[in-house]
Amino acid sequence: MVVLALTNPTQTIGTWPEIRKAFWAAQTHCLTLGWWGIISCLVYNWIAIFGNIAELNRVRELAKRNGDA
Repeated sequence: MVVLALTNPTQTIGTWPEIRKAFWAAQTHCLTLGWWGIISCLVYNWIAIFGNIAELNRVRELAKRNGDA
């Protein structure tokens, strides 16, 4: 059996509101299109969702340090 996983890492540079907008676009994509199979449903999509949340928290801390958030 061959398992194919499509990943599309994206890097966003901008202000805090632009970063949040990109985060929600990524989360919407994961939540609407990420449930295409059993492995995706059980593993890959959850990794993407929680990875996005972790990155947003990391960027939020950096923005707070710079006085942007």
